Amino acid sequence: DGSFAAELTFGQVQVTRDAVLGEPGKGLPALRVGLAHATAALCAELVGGMEKAIELTAEYLKVRKQFGVPIASFQALQHRIADMAAEMELGRSMLYA
Repeated sequence: DGSFAAELTFGQVQVTRDAVLGEPGKGLPALRVGLAHATAALCAELVGGMEKAIELTAEYLKVRKQFGVPIASFQALQHRIADMAAEMELGRSMLYA
């Protein structure tokens, strides 16, 4: 998807007691909370992308002409953009939930 990602593996790492953050063996719950926040942020980014795509598409439909009229006047295209908007709102609702 073009985003930066990496898989980190630590093998044979030794950490002194005074360098340990938190309680040993209790890091997974904190990591899960961080991942949940990251997932929500990524979903918000994607909903924003959907919103911008619909905005650009709607603007294009108003400008592009076919048979001498803007294609935004075609009922089939109105239905498609309405479906896109409904899917975006569904995505936004899932994000909020």
